[in-house]
Amino acid sequence: MIDLLSAILPRAFKTKRFIFSILIMISIPSLIMYVAASMDDDKLHMDSFPFFMNTSLPMIIAITGGLFISKDYTDNTIRNKIIVGHSRTSIYMANWITSVIMTLALFAVYQLFIFAVGGSIFGFSDVYELDYFFKELLLTLCPLITFTSITVFICMTVKGTSGTVLSFMFYYVLMMFDAFSVFITNEDLLHFIYNCLLTSQLEELQSSVYEGMAMDYTNFTLYPISSLIVILISTIGGIAIFRKTDIK
Repeated sequence: MIDLLSAILPRAFKTKRFIFSILIMISIPSLIMYVAASMDDDKLHMDSFPFFMNTSLPMIIAITGGLFISKDYTDNTIRNKIIVGHSRTSIYMANWITSVIMTLALFAVYQLFIFAVGGSIFGFSDVYELDYFFKELLLTLCPLITFTSITVFICMTVKGTSGTVLSFMFYYVLMMFDAFSVFITNEDLLHFIYNCLLTSQLEELQSSVYEGMAMDYTNFTLYPISSLIVILISTIGGIAIFRKTDIK
């Protein structure tokens, strides 16, 4: 496992896709802050920006991590790792750890850039609470790492670039839940689903920071619990499927 990670991590951070993703994490908030600064709104502070890209991050994760894993299939790298004696479990977990680290790195770049630039331009509001920010930060990491785990599951079990496409589409499928929610008449069940759905979690965290309040039904306790369950199921299931996959 250590040998795999020492070989994979440097290669992952040198890929053009990761560097491009870093540029996206800087360019989009730069554009947003430029537009916000031109509005000359005295009520606008840095508090509004840290989670502004919540709903876009899963798509960037799918592209960055998904294509990195898919390339292992197209280049026969996975097959070569198996031939030299690495177990399939260690290969899967090495890709999972690498993808999670890439996700954390992208999110860290975005947050640091927002704090460095946004803080100096807009400053902080009088009601800004650092404890509240860190709580929201940790809660945001739950659905992000969960989506990363799902992306690894899809890309490791579906060979080639089609895995990246499916993981990209998966997020849009989740976003379509609102269209079908009208058929759920049980309000408690609907609220429970919203509290466990990745897209709803990211949207709620974004709006709760921007608007300074959360929906009445929001239960932040369910965020890490549901994330842990999905991560365990997707990882254990992914390893089980990958161990039986025919690698040619």
